[in-house]
Amino acid sequence: MLFYSLYVYEIEVKKRWLSKKEALSIDLGIDNFAACIDTLGNAFIIDGKRIKSVNRWYNKENARLGSIKDKQKGIQLTTRQIRILQKRKPILHDYLNKTVSHMIQHCLEHGIGKIVVDHNEGWKNKRNMRKRANQRFVQIPHSLWMRKMGSMCDRYDIVFMKQEESYTSKASFLDDDPVPCIYSNES
Repeated sequence: MLFYSLYVYEIEVKKRWLSKKEALSIDLGIDNFAACIDTLGNAFIIDGKRIKSVNRWYNKENARLGSIKDKQKGIQLTTRQIRILQKRKPILHDYLNKTVSHMIQHCLEHGIGKIVVDHNEGWKNKRNMRKRANQRFVQIPHSLWMRKMGSMCDRYDIVFMKQEESYTSKASFLDDDPVPCIYSNES
């Protein structure tokens, strides 16, 4: 049996001057987990191949164990399937924590006070991709990453916005078209 412990503690965060006019824009994906560019002209990419590799290993092993279970007429997850799931979970959490930390550190170093992430409601439901591409995309925990990012933004007083992406190709900056915002932690 595996136990997780959660430590809750208070820390005193040094107040830094962060410009709310400067923003870091993040585009989430698969091979590139996140493509980031800020209003100061800095750009960087977070490689997604590590998380993709972990998911590929998990899917392959789970399929192998599932076929053994089916031959034995099993219904529930086996102990081995639970074990590989428990092995995968901390690897994903570590990866997500490191990506969030890297992006927050970038914002703090450059005085950026706003993070904008592309997001569409139901973007992983009923995807019309090939089976393998769909499996790769759906298993990457973008929503967990967003919760972690929102929490860290609250800690450092950075505005976190989820921007609906479906209107971006229809909206024109030059025509001053409004682009709806799904969520913002801005007060």
